[in-house]
Amino acid sequence: MDAGAAGAGPARGAQSPVTSRAKRPAPKRRANAAPAARPRAALTPPSPATLGASGRALVAGAIVLAWLAVFAPQLGGRAWVIGDAGQYRPLSEYSRARFEQAHERTFWNPYVFLGLPAVASLADARPQWLPDPLLGAWDRLLGSPRASLRLLLLGVLAGALALAALARALFGCGPAAMALAGLVPVLSTALAGPLAFGHDSQTWALSLTPVALLATRHWFTAPREAVWGRAAWLALAVAALALAGHPQFLAFGVLLALLLAAAQALETGRPSRLAGFAAASALGFALAAPVWLPALLYGGDSVRADPANLARDVLVYSGNVFDLAAQFWPPAAGFGAGPYHGGLRAPDFPTHVGVVVGSCAALGVFAGRRAGGAAWPWLGFGAFAMAASLGVRLAPLQGLLGSLPIVSTFRTPIVWLVPAAIALALLAARGLATLEGASPVRRVLAWSLVLVAAAEMAMVSLPVLRRATGDVARLAPPPPNALAVSAAGDSLHRAFTRRREEFFTNAWVAWRVRAVGGLHGAAPAAWDRMRAAGLFAREDYLRAIAVRHVPGLDGLVADPAHFDTLANGTLALRDALPRAYTAERLVSLEREDDVLAVLAADGFDARTAAFTTGPAAVTDFAGSAAAQVRWTRDDPDRQSLVVAASAPAFLVIADAWARGWRASVDGRAAAMLRVNGVLRGVALPAGTHAVELRYRPPGWDAALALAAAALLAWCALAVRHFVLRRRAAAR
Repeated sequence: MDAGAAGAGPARGAQSPVTSRAKRPAPKRRANAAPAARPRAALTPPSPATLGASGRALVAGAIVLAWLAVFAPQLGGRAWVIGDAGQYRPLSEYSRARFEQAHERTFWNPYVFLGLPAVASLADARPQWLPDPLLGAWDRLLGSPRASLRLLLLGVLAGALALAALARALFGCGPAAMALAGLVPVLSTALAGPLAFGHDSQTWALSLTPVALLATRHWFTAPREAVWGRAAWLALAVAALALAGHPQFLAFGVLLALLLAAAQALETGRPSRLAGFAAASALGFALAAPVWLPALLYGGDSVRADPANLARDVLVYSGNVFDLAAQFWPPAAGFGAGPYHGGLRAPDFPTHVGVVVGSCAALGVFAGRRAGGAAWPWLGFGAFAMAASLGVRLAPLQGLLGSLPIVSTFRTPIVWLVPAAIALALLAARGLATLEGASPVRRVLAWSLVLVAAAEMAMVSLPVLRRATGDVARLAPPPPNALAVSAAGDSLHRAFTRRREEFFTNAWVAWRVRAVGGLHGAAPAAWDRMRAAGLFAREDYLRAIAVRHVPGLDGLVADPAHFDTLANGTLALRDALPRAYTAERLVSLEREDDVLAVLAADGFDARTAAFTTGPAAVTDFAGSAAAQVRWTRDDPDRQSLVVAASAPAFLVIADAWARGWRASVDGRAAAMLRVNGVLRGVALPAGTHAVELRYRPPGWDAALALAAAALLAWCALAVRHFVLRRRAAAR
């Protein structure tokens, strides 16, 4: 304790130990030593109690115990069996099986949507960007549903612990307030809901957001000698968040990190570190480029780019004031007490944090500087997210969001409430920190509030989790139906059904049946235009897309005389065209709507003409009528055919067109056109020619190169950090 702190300074004229330079010369400064910085209160927030090892163990123990209790069934081998839990798994399983058997990566899935770019569309969750040995190890260790779910639950635990640590770092919270923040990700339906309904990428992004926020905080408070290591950690945290693969929840995490960075730059007086924050974040995004870059490019070709589809989804998924109130009291929207009267058509669960967390959050807003740290980033995000969740019911804000890049593509306003729970958790920890203290009474009060909040959240989340839990065997695809049985093994044709439960399923992948339908939140836009135009109900168009097998004629504009009844009761379309045939003419029309009108007209014959868009023109192909087509290879990402024609011919491959497919004829690049709305076409000269088509996701190679360069840069950061640490230790 110095003299000033004791209340009596040194006598006038006396030499104090601090000011006496004659008796205590200043130490010689090293050449590379940083000048001493004036300590700032913001760098070390006020703490209601010293948090030693026992306090940290208490917080971690409370969070881990809650995590074990909530997820005991899943840790013991049970699984989530509703929602999306098993819907996209067949695409990843198919990709994994091909890698094990043929040691080939699969970017394109041929069994749904006439073909789907599964990796670019994020339908295949496997980390295909890993080198072969690491990808094989991943499949062996984490390829099973049980193993992947346990890894996801460990991610939830890591996010909960990181949120508790962040509350401590920002507000100097004691054990009770830290525990409250960490229990929200474990017990609140804001995370339990998406988790139980199989939204793995959302759960990963939500769990990793607190990790990225904690890394952001540590970047701004790091001493100068530690900045290289903190930059490497920040880049790694951002990369992990981006690798989670959910664009909307990635944007939520980035927005929270930007708000925190702005607050920290002000509080620490280090605005210059914003540049380093941006650079480290950019490095993290570069590390994750193989996930987000192909997905970003695919987004322009999916239904997400269609304003009409987006407007329809925004209308369906906009909440109302009752949904906002349900965050704190679910019966406000009818959850558990009468019919639902929120803004959604059919909700699955409330986004609930409870009255205690909400009350503590309100206290945290008005606690002022005595609570430590700043409340405005979390208040601002929470208020904005709640307003944004109203969607079309708050038209001015929705109009603003619709004009912003990336955010304008968000189709489900209600999910803004999910990341809002992170802001509420931090504000609640800030509020509860003001109630903690050294006295036993205050500690008992604080922990009592934590227990009540935990019980309140568990009363809502546990029934949701229990309802979603079942045996892992329920994730297996159902046995093939009669249509799949009749179409199995017919690689030249595909199956089609108008029955909703059969059309919108990915079980076709497990059955190895090429189908017209499928299930994906971002289906190819060209495919969706055909569906919306009703072309899949017309016999002539079914013939053009190589459909032969149908369960019945319900809803089809077809002549029953054109179908044969098979032994199992399904029908087979006579004279169905194969997946590769030739057309006698290529007709180019000005607009896509003109093409749709021609395809929907009576008498459309795919053999007679193929239709594309561009400057109006007609090209005759005299060799098509008698051309012979033979398949020599039919793999997901590579197809080879031999076409023999006495005159020029036009080859139609009745599989989905997509950017990333490239054609070559006799080894030389050839133009590939999108014809008949969604198919591929290649013009051929007279003679016998080898035609090859290859698929590579747009942006994939560039993303791999960017990630490799970023990995080298990250390694340089890490090496620099360890070299500086060793030098400092040697002094």
